[in-house]
Amino acid sequence: MIDFKGNEQNIIKQAGRMGREIELPERIVNSPELLFGSDIWLNAFLDLDSNRNLGFGIGPIPFNSIIEYGKFFHFSERQNQDLVYYVRRMDAEYLKKMTNKYGNH
Repeated sequence: MIDFKGNEQNIIKQAGRMGREIELPERIVNSPELLFGSDIWLNAFLDLDSNRNLGFGIGPIPFNSIIEYGKFFHFSERQNQDLVYYVRRMDAEYLKKMTNKYGNH
């Protein structure tokens, strides 16, 4: 399970040990909290990120890669449906953010 809040707490503690007060980045201060069990979808997204087509820019995670991931981990039919839904939603947001940051290429 990924514990982003724990990582953020470590950053705060390390800054305190160094005797520094730092202004935390907005992405740490306003980071989302994952519901119990939802880390499985985030882990899948992070694992599948390397399967993107990178020809003329960043492409989406291929549908077949998502399906193969579910097969590899023996997901049920319902879990596969959720996997596709959540990975596609995260991927769409990621692609939108990358397009805003770097343009289409």
